[in-house]
Amino acid sequence: MIIGTTGTLGAGKNTINDYLVKKFNFINFTCSDEIREELKKRNLEDNRDNLIRVANELREIEGNGFIGKRIAKKIIDQNIKKASIDGIRHPDEVIELKKAGNFFLIKVDAPIKVRFERIKSRGTLKDEVTIEKFREQEEFELKSKNKYNQQIAATMVLADYSINNDSTKEELYNKVEEILKKIK
Repeated sequence: MIIGTTGTLGAGKNTINDYLVKKFNFINFTCSDEIREELKKRNLEDNRDNLIRVANELREIEGNGFIGKRIAKKIIDQNIKKASIDGIRHPDEVIELKKAGNFFLIKVDAPIKVRFERIKSRGTLKDEVTIEKFREQEEFELKSKNKYNQQIAATMVLADYSINNDSTKEELYNKVEEILKKIK
């Protein structure tokens, strides 16, 4: 079984994947880690701007589904039975992951003010980022006009299951468990 997560920034994708690993012994893959490997090769700083820029460059060179293809190959080659994949950002990645078989995509979202506060509290936003700037960045990631950029909105449409994460972690965990029961 392969569970992928997609959704808006700060919605709870990491939290879902961490839960799958800790509670159900999934092996976790992070789409961003595939790009981080490339940043290391290029001696580039690991920051959000470089991650986005290099991922977009690689999509142009290797195709929009390259991250999904790379991760699916690792799962198959290592004969992993339960894998979770965090941060799927392009519909073609979903297509590649579906080729591995038994793949399910969960869309997670929450109101923008809730997500902005979560991000600020975990310290991943610089102090000068306002909710307006946050909204601008998100809009770019959701619906870029460039087909090689992130296409989160189009990816979210492909989800098999949807979670509105506007409550507690415990409630989120309950929703994840309900989805797992439906899949089995």
